[in-house]
Formats: sequence, C-alpha cells, structure tokens
Amino acid sequence: MPFILDLRPFHGVPPRSIGGKAGGLLHLERAGLSVPPWRVIPADQALSRPWEHNSNAARALTDLFRVLSQPPFGGVAVRSSAELEDGAHSSQAGRFATVFADRNEELPGALRAVLDSGPAMAVVLQARVQARISGVLFSAHPAQARPGEAYVEAVHGPGQGLVDGSRAPSRFWLDLASCELLRSEPGTDGPSGLAPSLVRSLLEPLFRLEEALEAPVDVEWAADDTGLWFLQARPITAVEADASLRLPECSTSWFFDQRFFEPIRPLTRTTLLPLIVRSAIAEALAMRGRTAPEPLFRIFAGQAYVPHAVYRTMLAGAPGWWLSQDLRQLFPRTCGCRNENAAWGALWHYVWSALRSVASQRGDVFFNLRAWEQYCSELREALSRLPEAAPDSEREWLEQWRTLDRLNERFLQIHRWSYLWANYVYRLVRGLARAFPRAMRAVEHRAGRVTREANAALAQALRGEDVPGFLDRYGHRAESLDYAAPTWAELFAAGQLAERYSAAPSPPAPDDELSGRQWGLFGRIGRMLELREEQRFEWERVLARQRQMLLASGRSLHERGILAEVDDVFFLEWEELLGTLFHGRVAPNLALRKHAWRLDARIAKPLFAGPQPPGETPQGRVLTGIGASPGVIRGRVVVLRHPGELAGMNEAEAVAVLTTLDPAWTLFLPRVRALVVERGGVLSHAAILAREYGVPMVIGVEDATRRLRTGMDVSVDAHRGVIAVHPGPAPQ
Repeated sequence: MPFILDLRPFHGVPPRSIGGKAGGLLHLERAGLSVPPWRVIPADQALSRPWEHNSNAARALTDLFRVLSQPPFGGVAVRSSAELEDGAHSSQAGRFATVFADRNEELPGALRAVLDSGPAMAVVLQARVQARISGVLFSAHPAQARPGEAYVEAVHGPGQGLVDGSRAPSRFWLDLASCELLRSEPGTDGPSGLAPSLVRSLLEPLFRLEEALEAPVDVEWAADDTGLWFLQARPITAVEADASLRLPECSTSWFFDQRFFEPIRPLTRTTLLPLIVRSAIAEALAMRGRTAPEPLFRIFAGQAYVPHAVYRTMLAGAPGWWLSQDLRQLFPRTCGCRNENAAWGALWHYVWSALRSVASQRGDVFFNLRAWEQYCSELREALSRLPEAAPDSEREWLEQWRTLDRLNERFLQIHRWSYLWANYVYRLVRGLARAFPRAMRAVEHRAGRVTREANAALAQALRGEDVPGFLDRYGHRAESLDYAAPTWAELFAAGQLAERYSAAPSPPAPDDELSGRQWGLFGRIGRMLELREEQRFEWERVLARQRQMLLASGRSLHERGILAEVDDVFFLEWEELLGTLFHGRVAPNLALRKHAWRLDARIAKPLFAGPQPPGETPQGRVLTGIGASPGVIRGRVVVLRHPGELAGMNEAEAVAVLTTLDPAWTLFLPRVRALVVERGGVLSHAAILAREYGVPMVIGVEDATRRLRTGMDVSVDAHRGVIAVHPGPAPQ
C-alpha cells in the first residue's frame, strides 16, 4: 500500500468506515461541496513515519506539498484523523493538533507534531486556503438550539484562532427556510455581516450534508478570492434546546419514553400516539370521573410529554405504599408539584372510582388471560384474511387501516389491565422468594421467555441456522413502536441485520429444568408476568402490517415524484398523507422536518421537563433509583444516546447509562458490567432480561444520562438502587 492515499476515487469506500476527519471530507465531497485538495496517510503508515528514513517517501512528500500548495492555495494544513474523532455520538474536536506548513521544509515537522499529539492515527494533508474570512457553521446553536435556525461564527482571515478560542468571532443566526440573516452579534475579530450570497452558499447544501452524516452538523469553512471552501465536517454530538422551547408546565415523558426511542416521526405522532394517549390516559382519567385537559400531551424534542398534573389527578388519593415501583417514579422528591395523596377525601374517591372501574370492566380485569387468548385468536384470523389494500383505492385502504386500528384499540384495553396485574402480582410474590427460591426463579425465567427466545433465534439466524423459521416467527419485531422503525425481516432483506447485531454475544443458554418443570400456582403467576412481554411482541404484528401499508403509500408517492425517498412518508402528518395520496394535494417541504428530527435526536429529554432545566450531579454525590437486577459493580460510566450503541461496548469498562432499553437490544446485555436506566420498572423488558443474564441494573434514576458523564468512576449497588460517584476518573 502506498503511504499516501487519495481516497476520492474510491467511491465504494463508506465514509463511516474511514472515520475521523478523512471520513468527514469524503462526506463533504459526496454531498457535492467544494473541498480543497487533500490526501491521507493511513494510520499504519503514519506509525512508521517512512519519510524520516526513506528517501523515496521523503520525495513523495515533497511532490505532494508542491501539488497541494499550488495557487489559489498556499501551504498545507496537517490534520489528525483519529478513529475516535468526529464520531456519530462523541467528539474529540480540538484534542489533537492541527499544524500549518507554509514551506516544504516545514512539512515533516508538522507531521511529527500532529502524530505526537495523540495515539496511532491517520493524518490528513489538505491544501491551505488563503482565507479572507473563515468560520464554523452549526446546524443549530449547540447551547440554544431552535429548529430551523442555523448558527455561524466567523473571523477575518484563517480560522485557526476561531477553533482554538484565541479570537473573538462575530456570531450570526440564519433562517434555514429563507436562507436569510435573522440576527447577529459582531465580534472584535469578525466581520460585521455576511453577504447574502455567502449565506446561501453555506445553507443550501446543509440538508444534503445532514443526510450524509445522519445528524446535525458542525462544518468548518473558509472563503478566499475564488469562492467558498468546506474544510471538514463532523456530527454535532450534544445539543441543548433553547429556553423558549421548554414546556410551560411540569410535564413527564414517563410511559412514552419506554416505547419510543428516537424522536417520534410526524406520521406516528398524528396516528398511533393519539390512540395510545386516549386509551392509556384519557380513559384512565374518565375512570376517575375526570375530564382530560387540552392539550393532553405536548411534544418536546420529538418526545411526548404529559402534564404532571394529569398523573397526579389520575392517582390522587392512592397511598404511596400501594403504588407499584413503576408508578412511584411519577412522584420524585425533586418535583415541587403539590401532592394530593394525603387527603382522606381523595383516598375514598380513589377507592370508590377504582372499584367502579373494575366492576364496569370486570371481563378484562378478572378474566384477563382469557380475554388475551381470545384477542390473539382474533388477531391471527384478522391478519390472515385481511387483503392487501392498494394505496390507489381510498375506501379500501382506509377500511383496512381502521380494521388494524380497532385491533390496536382492543389490545390497549386488555394490556392496561395485564400491565397492572403483572406489577401487583410481582410485588405480591416477591415476599415468597425466601421460602420458595427455586419456584420464584422459575417465575422470573418464564417472565422473560418471549424476548429470550427471540434473542436466541436471532443469534441462530446470524449463524445461518433456521433463517426461514426465524423470519416467520420473529420477523415482525422492531426496535421502536414508531412506524418508521424497520422490522427484523426488512433488515434481513436489506442485508443490514447481521451488520446491526454482528457484535452481539451469544445469549446465555436457557435453564432446561426451569423451562420444563411445572410449578402449579407459581406457573400461573409466571404466566401473568409473561403477558407483559408477550403482548408487546404480538402487538408488533399489527404495527408491522400498518407499516407495510405506509411503505406502500410511500412507494406510490415516490413513483409519482411527490416524495424524494420512500421513507419520507413517515415525515408526513396523517391528513397530509391522505391529501397527497388520494386527493392530489402538494406535499409540504419535508427538508426542515427531517432537519428538526435529527436535531431532536441530539437534545436530552429528561423524565420531567418544564420551565426550568434539570440540574447536574457533581462528583462525590449519590444518585438513587430502584434495584431491578441485583449485584454490586464498580466501573467507568459510558453514557449512551441510543440502545444500539450497546453493540460497541467493552464489558471490561462499561457501566452503561441509558434512557431506556427496548427488547430488540437486550441481546447485548452480556456486553456490559452494569446498567443504569432512567425509565422502566422491575417488569420492564430490560429488567427481566438483566436478571436473566445476571447483569446488575438500577432503574428509575432521574436524569441519569445528564447527571452522569462518560468517564466518571461509579459504584453501582443494584440491591439498594444506589449509584455512588467517586471523585476523579475511573481507574484503568
């Protein structure tokens, strides 16, 4: 391999596989942006530094300097390109050196300085722009993010003083829709304004670049006498929402954040989400004799939030000891909302309304298992005889959608009682664990059966064993309830299933004795607990069928030239979909919505949000939650923004801190030493499998992903639900 590579002709090279600044430069060029000429010295070649002891290599370096420094350029910028730089979820921007060589003789010294600034890494050599003005373009202000507003900092001349903080830049806020300047704050080292042509040149390719990087972006640029040049690009890894976007009252994402990981797309937000809200919240309020307020939920950073007052009204009068561990998360000590549970009148009203609700729905309450089995039979029959409605017949298409929605509604009616039974039965039998440990182990084993078997089947399929059986039984499973989430069958057909789960360890072998024995009463208890997992699994069959209908609609709109991509259909709202699909209406511009969705994915979503931002936890403090899977571990925190990042975890160091965890990612649990999760209960999908796999886990840790930071040294006591933060970094 030559020690200097020109990656640009290698169009088959995925930029993500390159990493670092080299990958960002490939993204820039493939998005059609103007990039100064550049070359890469791969990490293995840079490690040996052949130009220092090989005359041919030294001559090649001299020739390269001559090529790169030709007018309009002057000199060469030597930049680090480490794999850990500019990643999708973490950035080491500024950690390693960038050195400029104005003359050929300075190039070896510049290379040495860059390579000595970090671990073994590749190096980018890039033609240096003779800049009149330089700057950094952000998709949004990282500390005051507002969808639709880009942010620019600019200085006169080269941008080195801007990125290292030694110069005072001018600041500009730009409107992404109109490509116009919104407001500015002049700096002593920056221009008083930006020319409209420069603003357009900066913003017009931004959406293409976000599409390539799959994230909001941070782009370095420079303008010389010939035009605008883009120097490098990286994802923005951390974004704080602007204060104006905070919710007007204390609200919580409890319940929804366990089911929707990514920001909820507009199509799901206007179809499935209102249905869930009506069944889980509005009808529950009606059982208490209360009317649901308007709006019943708001969207913050793409997640659904319900006013905290709604849950307090719903549970007013319920004694604290009566609430399940899941529900106790709705009454944190840090919340200043008024607690109504102490009033005797509220207690009697709670008891009376609870008895009335149970009586009115006694079939689903007392014969819940029978109702569920009957539903499963109806579900299988309905799905087998439901014809595939083409998206060119409005009447047939809508009738099929309504049929599936009726299945959704009936499922939610049964599930809310199954959910309560599972929680209260589990609390009841925990006291029997000492007297009947083996029986209780069987109960736990059965509770996680559906997800455990799905994980085992996935592991087999990845080895090429019984793939048809896997797809038939588990192909409908997805990683989120959002209609936009692809199913396992779709990932397999696209060749992405192995890529997504290739790093997953083999799940622990099932305990045959526990699986095979019957435990009488305890078997019935295990069946009640098993429903929580099983019902989610079966419900996904309906959602998968609805997703196929939406994809067919997306293909139709794409073929008609209305949508640029088939998956763009998920960024339409429900009425917009019907209007474009059946009535010839013009689809809205979805570029801004997709930009906002990517931005929302980077904004922290606390369990409780409101007018004030949540606080942080300094070192030396203790966080508390609920011990969901026993064990005591000390290790280094790794905060994850998405459960899929578990695939890259190193079990020797990881105390994984997440918002929540979907069944589809539990296959990676053996990779981590411990789990700290903000959301969920002792019967959540993750908790059941964590106990099964023997991974210590603490749940219900408020704002854990914000209050803990990657690199912190912590002790996790999952018996007591305590996380202690030790001073200093974790020991290596």
